[in-house]
Amino acid sequence: MSRLGYLGWIAGLLLILLAGLLATISRPQAGQGIEPPLSAHSSAPSGALALYMWTQRLDRPVDYLEYRPFELGPDDAVLVSLEPFTRYTDLQVSRLRSWLRGGGTLLLATSTPTRALDALGLGLSATEEFSRAVPAQPALLSPPVSWVEARSSDALVFRRGLPVLRSDDPTPRPVLVSVPVGRGRAWMFSMPDAFSNALLGRADNWKLYLNVLADARPGRVLFDEYHHGLVEPRSLRELMLRSAWGWAILYGLAVLLAYVALRGRRLGRPVPATRALYRSSSEYVLGLAAMLQGARKPDYLSRHFEDVYRRTLRRASGLSPRASLEEMQRAAEERTGESAEELVRAVIELEQRPRKVRDILRIVRRAEPVRRKLVRSRRW
Repeated sequence: MSRLGYLGWIAGLLLILLAGLLATISRPQAGQGIEPPLSAHSSAPSGALALYMWTQRLDRPVDYLEYRPFELGPDDAVLVSLEPFTRYTDLQVSRLRSWLRGGGTLLLATSTPTRALDALGLGLSATEEFSRAVPAQPALLSPPVSWVEARSSDALVFRRGLPVLRSDDPTPRPVLVSVPVGRGRAWMFSMPDAFSNALLGRADNWKLYLNVLADARPGRVLFDEYHHGLVEPRSLRELMLRSAWGWAILYGLAVLLAYVALRGRRLGRPVPATRALYRSSSEYVLGLAAMLQGARKPDYLSRHFEDVYRRTLRRASGLSPRASLEEMQRAAEERTGESAEELVRAVIELEQRPRKVRDILRIVRRAEPVRRKLVRSRRW
């Protein structure tokens, strides 16, 4: 394939990568049904990301309650729970009540019955649909709230607490109730869509949220994503398959693999491995022996082995080369504890330069075990 052909393939794959990346990044905006309503992660009209980001602009510490146990501490001032759809357990309700008694503030905006409402003595009652709520009494003054806009068909039923907002229709019903719990307070709101990205800026919806923050103690604001299903820690597989950057990485790896495959740098013809041929040490020894035998050099063999045995005796005895064989034998036997008599006899016989190779081999066979013993047992 020509260079232009390769460039065409690469350009096409890069276009596919770009299109996939743009589609993945734009997916949260297009697929509003993927994320739960009023999720603080969602920028869709039904999400609540604007409320989360606005809380940051108010210089309040803010965080998500997600991917960890449902626990609230003294540093947590406000828990914002918007339309939770997973079930509150008895342990979670107990921890929530204990935290409220210690001075925490709960903003629970829901149109679905939940155990948290039951624990605080409240419930929901279905009514005709309404879209406005007005103050039931002058309790929302920081800043003053005139009316709140959002569609709803649920009203609150309460045994304790203070009704703060009521529906603006011929038969008014409470939609916001403030319930004191110990040193803390719980705000129950049955018009949760008022805090969505689409309606937060309408009417006095945003002022209602400011009143809740003004009534709370200083500290961190937590957005409850735990009851939106974000319970388990994210795995690497989920990050790679459900996030924009994960898809981008996968597309990039696919392009790289296709590029390498098309270039064929690692997919060429197989090359047979060349095996280096080396001569072994035994071949060298046998070849040298055959050469010496064929050349009929018994004098060389005699001198070689005589020199080897003398050097062994000299090292075993620790004496100088000028010492006699008898002196070296005695010293070697004293130092090693082995008999060196056979080695001395071999040196004497080799000094006479035997003319036949078989005689030299006979002497070497007799002396070689003694030489090995001296080498193994030397302690100098």
